Amino acid sequence: MKMKSRHRIENKHEGNHKDKAVIAGAADFHGERIQQEADIEAKNETANRPEGNYEYEQMIAENAVFNPKQMIEEAAFYIAEQRDFAPGNELIDWLQAENDVETTLGNAK
Repeated sequence: MKMKSRHRIENKHEGNHKDKAVIAGAADFHGERIQQEADIEAKNETANRPEGNYEYEQMIAENAVFNPKQMIEEAAFYIAEQRDFAPGNELIDWLQAENDVETTLGNAK
């Protein structure tokens, strides 16, 4: 009779170890899923962040509707602002802005 009781107790303890292993495995799986979701969210956040040397490039990246003339005007403004609006380079600023906007729009396609 003692052997049966001892056998049942050993099986009962063995079952507890199996249950703990299953729970630990489930916890690990859940932790991995949470980490994967966090990684995906971080990648999406980075992918949607505009990049560029100029503020107008960031504006271009954020706008869904492109108005090239307005974009060139704003780009020329930012270029002139970078040189403290010194007179005499307005045409150069405009041509540079046209080139930058065309390049940016070409890369967006």
